[in-house]
Amino acid sequence: MNIQSQTFYLDPNRVAASSIAFLTSVDLYFEKKPDASSINVSGIINPTVSICVSDTTSTGSPIYSRKYQSSNVTKAHSAVNVSNTAATSTSFTFSQPLQLDTGKTYSINVSADDPGYVLWRAQTGNVILGTSTSPFAGFSGGDQGQLYDYGNDGVLTPITNTQLKYNIKIAQFSSNTTTVEVVNDNLEFLVTTNQKLNFLGGELVFPVFSNVSAQTVSFTAGSNVVTGTSTTFSSQFSNGQSIIAYSNSTSRYVGNILTVSSNTSMILDEAVHFTNTSCDFFKAPVGKVYYNDASANVLILTKSNANGSSYRFSNSISFTGQLNTNTTVTTVSNTYSLFVGQPVTANIAGIPVGTTIATVVNTSVITLSAAATATGNATISAKTLVAGELTSANAYISVINYPLNSFTPEFGVNYPDGSNTSISYSFASSNGSAFILSNSSFSSAINYKHNELSSGISSQIVSRSNETSQTVQDVLYDGKSAVLKIVLSQANTANAFYSSPLINTEKLDLFPRIYNINNSDTNEVITGQGNTAAKHISTVITFDPKYSAQDLLVQSVVYIPAQTQILAYGKLYNSTDSDSFDVKEWTKLASVSDTNDTPQVSTPEANNYIQLSFGLPNAPLSTSLTGQVTASANGTVTGANTLFTGQLVVGDVVKIYNPDVPANYQISRVNTITSNTVIVLNEGVSNASIAQAGFLIDKITNPNQAFTNPQNYNVVRYYNKTGQAIDTFDTMQIKMVMLSSDPNVVPRIASLSAVGLSS
Repeated sequence: MNIQSQTFYLDPNRVAASSIAFLTSVDLYFEKKPDASSINVSGIINPTVSICVSDTTSTGSPIYSRKYQSSNVTKAHSAVNVSNTAATSTSFTFSQPLQLDTGKTYSINVSADDPGYVLWRAQTGNVILGTSTSPFAGFSGGDQGQLYDYGNDGVLTPITNTQLKYNIKIAQFSSNTTTVEVVNDNLEFLVTTNQKLNFLGGELVFPVFSNVSAQTVSFTAGSNVVTGTSTTFSSQFSNGQSIIAYSNSTSRYVGNILTVSSNTSMILDEAVHFTNTSCDFFKAPVGKVYYNDASANVLILTKSNANGSSYRFSNSISFTGQLNTNTTVTTVSNTYSLFVGQPVTANIAGIPVGTTIATVVNTSVITLSAAATATGNATISAKTLVAGELTSANAYISVINYPLNSFTPEFGVNYPDGSNTSISYSFASSNGSAFILSNSSFSSAINYKHNELSSGISSQIVSRSNETSQTVQDVLYDGKSAVLKIVLSQANTANAFYSSPLINTEKLDLFPRIYNINNSDTNEVITGQGNTAAKHISTVITFDPKYSAQDLLVQSVVYIPAQTQILAYGKLYNSTDSDSFDVKEWTKLASVSDTNDTPQVSTPEANNYIQLSFGLPNAPLSTSLTGQVTASANGTVTGANTLFTGQLVVGDVVKIYNPDVPANYQISRVNTITSNTVIVLNEGVSNASIAQAGFLIDKITNPNQAFTNPQNYNVVRYYNKTGQAIDTFDTMQIKMVMLSSDPNVVPRIASLSAVGLSS
């Protein structure tokens, strides 16, 4: 195919010095066009002609591989105007204005199905049209373009002193403000169970509902007409719905209905590819696979055509039946939608949890995988089965909505000098009976930034089936659960006259997120347990045992808004320990950043990060015991009003301390319990200030956690599972726990470092 390319310079001086311009169309002038019949050179009936715009090299020649997709325009043979005087043009109008930078050279590339298309051109020395002898003196002034020919030989050849006759039309703008509303697609968020095979991206998926009894339809390959036998299409279907038919015994076909012509005839939006004159069929909503992860039990569909409470994806279908004392269910109202393996439940305590359909006996009897524990009439719910048209993959589903408390809009919005844009949003929230999204609840958002929803707001992007099945439809914003408004403003300034803000409709992406966070750190000290939903656990760090650490410092840069916390835990281990690292418990670290026991809080600005530091606790958690004690240098502890035999057992770890100076204490293990008033520790009291009367005694709640030991120059100590005291550590792991009382308000960790220290 021959291509003629005309280059041109987009002069900023012609568009009020604007840095960009929007091309709306290109006018070409045709001297001739080929015959419309097959007697033309190409043999193509009604040959077409096309153009596109591309970039050029530094020397000005066209680069065909760098064409602008939105500049592709094709004209039918009948739409091409021919003029003997080069006075009538043919306009190639772009589907949307083509934004180009000024000050650059571009190429208009013209290709035709038939060489009979001839364009008017000007060439130096040729006689000027309308005169008999006056030669064209040539081109002068301005930035001249160049005509190129790319022939069938694949060689790009410049045609000297020649240019096409053409016009380029550029949009001019006036001062204005407009609002564009972007809404969520018709999405279905499905949780799957018992999935068989994998759904293919883009394939059509539908609920497998009942066949229409005593009715069949006929399809013919190459035709888009559906013919019914004893059918009532007018009451069964509506324009825009789908018909699912069995194209053969194992395959199903999905047809999109364009028009319901009569009770026995419908027209589809495309011709079918098979012939079957007696197909079973049913009616169901359809969606396209957008995302499927069978391992995570997630299936997301797009382009759902659900449009009401009776035409939607649903969690289950209901039918009535008589429960008996065995596995048989009789007088079933409808078995057409029931399948072997389908999970079922009942409205009475008659069907055990986990029961499935074992057999569909006939149109009124089924058997279950487990015997009923009660008898009587029951309303039974069977999980809805969905299937894929191409793969025959299938799964049972539950329809959910997508919760979010933050999102990132990635909208292709360009706004040159003299223009402006803003984005606002609103998402649906539930009032218990319906989803609400009002026009007055819009908040500002920043494009390409992480936006968090306001505190306390629980928002959702609602599955299309749930959007359309609401009793009061208008509680949603035009029936949609996520709306973002883009306001475009164009100022009336000289250099903005040829520029305008622009939305790229192919770049309208929204990335919603949900924070998995709670406000409980219960059991976080136990390895493999803990209630916290949001946590980070570091890799295990090992030192050379010859240089074991005596203390620990953890530092982090964090954002902590009000109502949130960040806590730190450390797991410490000495390689001489007879226990394994995996069974060690976590020690809750103490904050060394807080003053007066007041936790630090970031100011409301999202970038207000602060530094938090954590260290080992001075003493492990403990509970007070009865009475007072006097400790001796030989390890004997004598009590007054104490109850040692009832409150302690051999092997317990105790803390003896001065009530007036709580930091003055000793922690040791109990070797012997002589009586309610006498115990013997595994070591003597070496600190004379503790060997005095009137001190208090506590039982250490969990001696397996680490603490700084004041009796050994504050070197870290922990007790292993056998009660052995272990000093120093050469292996460590850090856990950061994030808590919040509001799921919309979350802390963040920017950096984390942990250092094993030695004195």
